[in-house]
Amino acid sequence: MSTHGSPYTSGPPPGRGPGPSPGAGATSLWRASDRFERWFRRVLIVVLLLGLPAAAVGAGLKAYEASIPIPSGPHRSVPE
Repeated sequence: MSTHGSPYTSGPPPGRGPGPSPGAGATSLWRASDRFERWFRRVLIVVLLLGLPAAAVGAGLKAYEASIPIPSGPHRSVPE
């Protein structure tokens, strides 16, 4: 092993490169696809958080309606 370290270090040299400047947030490095993915994820979470309970209530109402017996025979009231 060499005591000088590897000549092939990963990343840019300190103080240079495309990294954020002091004071700049990480948002300056986001690509358009990253921003789209972030908004898509937020919309999907909102749809799931609002849609799943609504679907559960709807399914429960349908199951309840399906469990109600339909009257048949001479006691059935049919408008004439």
